[in-house]
Order: sequence, then structure tokens, then C-alpha cells
Amino acid sequence: MRMAVEGVDMIYNPVIDTLALVTRDADLKPVLLKAMEHGKETIIFGAEPGFSVALRNSADYVIVLRNGQYVTE
Repeated sequence: MRMAVEGVDMIYNPVIDTLALVTRDADLKPVLLKAMEHGKETIIFGAEPGFSVALRNSADYVIVLRNGQYVTE
């Protein structure tokens, strides 16, 4: 919950132009979508297994930790 609230606070901060989240939890998808609506660039960092496909499809940039290596999708 705290991450969602802080993320929304950052969306309305005019100094911040990019929002990056480190999570596998699809509950944060609305934060990414709201950031994009407000013209923010979005980056999601997640880890396999269990990285939400819905979350992965909701960001401008996706970075996945897979087998100990970061992979950009």
C-alpha cells in the first residue's frame, strides 16, 4: 500500500519525469497507468518466476531478473 501511495505522490510532482517500480505485484498496475496518463515515463523491474504479465505490459520499459541476469524486454 505504501508503495502505491508514494507512487501516486510522485506522479503529481512536476519535477519527476520517470517513475520506476521494483515489484512483481500486478496491484501496482494502476499506478503505472496513471503515471503514463500524466506523461511520465515508466519503468518496471521484476523477477522471474511470478512476474505479472499484466504488469509487464503496463510500462514503457521492462527489466526482468531471470536466472541471475537482468534482461531488457
